[in-house]
Amino acid sequence: MLTDQKIYYQDSSIQIARNHYAKTKSDMPLHSHDFLTISLLLNGNIAEKTSQDQIHKAGAGHVSIKPPQVIHSDSFAENSSLLSLKIYDWEYYDLDFKEWSWIAEQTLIPYFLPLIQQKNKKEAIKQLKKTLAICLQQQSTHIPTWLSEIATYINNNHEKNIVITEIAQDINKHPFHVGHFFKKFYGMDIKTYQQNLRIRNSFAQVIEQNESLTEIAYKNGFSDQSHFCRTFKKITHFTPRKALNLIDV
Repeated sequence: MLTDQKIYYQDSSIQIARNHYAKTKSDMPLHSHDFLTISLLLNGNIAEKTSQDQIHKAGAGHVSIKPPQVIHSDSFAENSSLLSLKIYDWEYYDLDFKEWSWIAEQTLIPYFLPLIQQKNKKEAIKQLKKTLAICLQQQSTHIPTWLSEIATYINNNHEKNIVITEIAQDINKHPFHVGHFFKKFYGMDIKTYQQNLRIRNSFAQVIEQNESLTEIAYKNGFSDQSHFCRTFKKITHFTPRKALNLIDV
């Protein structure tokens, strides 16, 4: 059950909105839609399951792609907000996604916020589509176990000072070897990957508005609020406050 909605734009072909779902009260049984949805989880946690028993446990920053008629259920472990794009005329926007997918390894905030701000919606969706296609291609590539373990470690310790030489030493590999293969499979170096994680987690906490920007900055490994705001703007092209005002939480 949807508990709150903010519609930014709507016409006969698309709807762009922020949807808020209350913890457990918004859990939805198996259902489907007759439109394509592409959604960014702004904050919270969702467990989504299809009728084929595929399950994805999504955290802040994860992006879902659901073609029409995909049967799925949703469980909300926390209060959660989604920035969602519903596409009724997917042919007009040249969107040909056929499979239910979640993208977890990229920071796609910079491609979702322009959906709200940019007047030319078709161009904004075109840029989002291009980026999603690249992410899906990277995600379908088999990643060596030792490399995915490094990514998991960074995911769980994004706020810490991670030194590539120490990681390489722990797994008996040369730092250049680790750095080269990480960028090859994840499309970015380890430092950028870690920064993206920090931004995703920080923005989720900014949206929840339970702490000051300074507290959020320290909690996520930034030296201070200014460092957080500079990094946020570098990655998303928005300041945290401008992004927050844009989505109008």
